[in-house]
Amino acid sequence: GYTYLVDDQGTVIVYRDLAAAAKAANTPAARDAIALQTEAESFRTYPSGLATPEAPVVAYFVPIQLGERAWYAIAEEASADAFASVNNFLTAGILLMIGVLAAIIAMGIYISRRVVHPISQLRVGAIELSLGNFDQRITSVKTGDELEFLANEFNDMAARLASAQQAMTESS
Repeated sequence: GYTYLVDDQGTVIVYRDLAAAAKAANTPAARDAIALQTEAESFRTYPSGLATPEAPVVAYFVPIQLGERAWYAIAEEASADAFASVNNFLTAGILLMIGVLAAIIAMGIYISRRVVHPISQLRVGAIELSLGNFDQRITSVKTGDELEFLANEFNDMAARLASAQQAMTESS
């Protein structure tokens, strides 16, 4: 950024490039500082500045009272530079949100496949069992959790039903 000091007439008192100092009185920030004669409530955006006449700037000014004279300290920064870290932060935040969203979707797909496929296998086995096919076994559920335990219990039940049916058939 750039800082310069002007008096209440717009004459530059301090600036790093005195050759460009004559332009300071014509900058929007200097005109506002002199016109308001008070400290800016917050930074202000202007279409151009002393150091960057073709680019928008953000500026802040503070009056300095020296007896009857007033000087104004004006600090300017090119808008692109001033907001670069904010823009970088927003970009990083958006990328992080996209990454988290992708991870959530991937986990949802993984979990649903891990749960839905075994349940559909159990459903197919129950339908076969209800149709009287007691030889049906569920062998594709290998999840290592309660669903696999349920599939094994289902297979045991089917085996017991097959044995009971065979015993009834032999006794008749």
